[in-house]
Amino acid sequence: MLTDGGACVILWLLLSGANVAKTTAAPCNPNAQVDIYFMIDASGSVKAQNFPHLLQFVNILIGSLPIGQNQVRVGVYRFNHQPTFIFPLNRYYNKAAMQRAVSAIRFTAGTTGTFRVLRQMRLNGFTAANGDRPGVHNIGILITDGISNNPYQTIAEATACKRAGIELFCVGAQIPSMKEVTAIASKPKKPHLFRVNKFHQMKSQAPAIFKKICSQISKYFSNGE
Repeated sequence: MLTDGGACVILWLLLSGANVAKTTAAPCNPNAQVDIYFMIDASGSVKAQNFPHLLQFVNILIGSLPIGQNQVRVGVYRFNHQPTFIFPLNRYYNKAAMQRAVSAIRFTAGTTGTFRVLRQMRLNGFTAANGDRPGVHNIGILITDGISNNPYQTIAEATACKRAGIELFCVGAQIPSMKEVTAIASKPKKPHLFRVNKFHQMKSQAPAIFKKICSQISKYFSNGE
């Protein structure tokens, strides 16, 4: 739940890759307490052969988080022209079960309706019914490979997120233009905006990217500091 001073962090990840990885990033602060949504692009531009790399990247990040009912909660959306709610924040508190659920997500194709998944995350994902906790920092990690089918609406929705106290992170991989994601990312841009040149590089670059994500997550502790 968004509270004063508690921003919802959205990491916009534009990428692609291989099967669920055994590669891990350095563990995040075990006392971190945040609510996170991953929003995974399954549109046609990603292509079926690259989609497992997105899932692999998500599972690398999950593997480094202190998952638990009173620690880090994670939910997932898949999206193309429409978002699909895969599971809410209060579905899994077991890391291995969560990673299996992510690995089972299927590719769909379609267009890239990014603004819709941002809106769904903001209005529906972070609710008490779906496991959002009052006073706990909210994070959204948006994973996509390209420009949305309606950049104007996407940027408008990003603006709405920021006005609601949502902090936006963006990572672009093999993307034709960084203009849209640069507009989406919060300021300062350096810690909020990333670029990966090729889809298959997501696995190797995941630890470095996660280190920066974790530096934000680690600001929020279960003792309320």
